[in-house]
Parts: sequence; structure tokens; C-alpha cells
Amino acid sequence: MTRLGFAYYGNPYADSELKASRMFVSGGVGYRNAGIYIDLTYVHGISKDISFPYRLPDKANTFANTTANGSNLMLTVGFKI
Repeated sequence: MTRLGFAYYGNPYADSELKASRMFVSGGVGYRNAGIYIDLTYVHGISKDISFPYRLPDKANTFANTTANGSNLMLTVGFKI
């Protein structure tokens, strides 16, 4: 079996100036027979966020835009008893 997946998590901030999101793309192959299954999946994640080093209540706050990319390779093995 093969499969593809996609997940998108939009901006969690109410302020339109603050932009952030997360996106995950995945693909995998699997095998199932006689109560045994094996699944191998690759997931690539892309994240955009903001970081406030500190906040001041009486002045305009500055923030940094951050981006991150990461990947995971996952193997699952199972037995049906």
C-alpha cells in the first residue's frame, strides 16, 4: 500500500501583522499480511513563526520572524494476536 498526506495549520494570531503557519507533507509505503504490518513514512515539516524577546506594555514591541524545516522518518511494526 502507498499513501500521501498533507496538513496545514493556519495563523494562530488575531493580529494580521503577525504571520505564522505550519505545513506537513508525508508519504509512505506499507505491507500487511497474516496479522503482521509494517509501515514506513517520511514527513517533512515547514514552520513559520514569530518570537518576542520581551514585551513592554508602554512601547511598541518588536519581534523576529523565524522559519524552520525538519524531517522525520518513521517505521511502525505491528502484530495482530
